[in-house]
Amino acid sequence: MVRAHQPGEPPYVARVVGLGSKGQIKLRWFYRPEDLGHGRQSWQGARELFFTDSTDWNHVNCVEYRCKVHSFEEYENLKSIRPSDWYFRYEYRPSSRQFVPEKVYVHCYCEKPINPDRDMVMCKHCHIWYHYECANFDPKEYEGRDFVCRYCCPETRDSG
Repeated sequence: MVRAHQPGEPPYVARVVGLGSKGQIKLRWFYRPEDLGHGRQSWQGARELFFTDSTDWNHVNCVEYRCKVHSFEEYENLKSIRPSDWYFRYEYRPSSRQFVPEKVYVHCYCEKPINPDRDMVMCKHCHIWYHYECANFDPKEYEGRDFVCRYCCPETRDSG
């Protein structure tokens, strides 16, 4: 975590990729969705970042503390998430304004990617994940039973 320029701004996130002389470190930057002007979308988690190909040299004194930026898959498999844990699933290339990969898998009726901050349930038949709110899923109602989506449910399939 790198000290922000203005008081009250959140710290920047970067990976150390090189050591120089006189206390200089080379940093490769992560961007927050808000940094790109589009804001954070509903499918982006609160701890999601974009890895970039932007690098520059900074003094080691700008580093505030160490954090861990995981791949999306690693983040989903964490047993507990600490305040210092972040994740990325895209690389953003500022020079071309392109994301890599250009697309990620979508899920649910809303056809949005998984957001690890939102609870989801998997249909026992098609194995597609659905957001609780999109599927009107109440875990108390389904206690001890499997969830079946409206596409796989025989009553829904026959009617329409």
